[in-house]
Amino acid sequence: MKEDILLDLYDYCSKKFSKKEMAELLHKFEEEFPYPIEGIDQHNFIRNYMDWVVLEKVLPSTGKRLTESYVEEHPELDEETKQKILNTKNVIASKFVVIAKNGFNIKLKDMKNGSYYDIVQVSNNPQIQSNTIIMGRIFPWGKIYRFAGAMMLMHTPMIID
Repeated sequence: MKEDILLDLYDYCSKKFSKKEMAELLHKFEEEFPYPIEGIDQHNFIRNYMDWVVLEKVLPSTGKRLTESYVEEHPELDEETKQKILNTKNVIASKFVVIAKNGFNIKLKDMKNGSYYDIVQVSNNPQIQSNTIIMGRIFPWGKIYRFAGAMMLMHTPMIID
């Protein structure tokens, strides 16, 4: 299991579904996509939509999320990894402010409810710095969180927190 679970899950989907089946699946749920798309380019829309389908959407054909099917079809996974994968459904969508950044590690504060989250990025995004406002989604991965989908970043010279 790579640390970037989303790549593993995308790989799983590409093996489970043909390109035609995946296109049909994605098209089928377009109207249900619950996140704002205004002002987002096509690449980032596809990324957001794919992450939603893979992590959150319960497929009517199975009554399960793709993450649940992945865990069922990979009995070799240890219990901790299974739980991490199953907990990815607990996505938090909000407006966050970056409180601190140290390499791949970020501390976010949810601007809606004041909760704090420790994020570990899969790659270092240089656009994310202290006081960057992020409109996006995160999901739990054990004791840390990861980003899901594309984010909208806003920079401000003011100290936010």
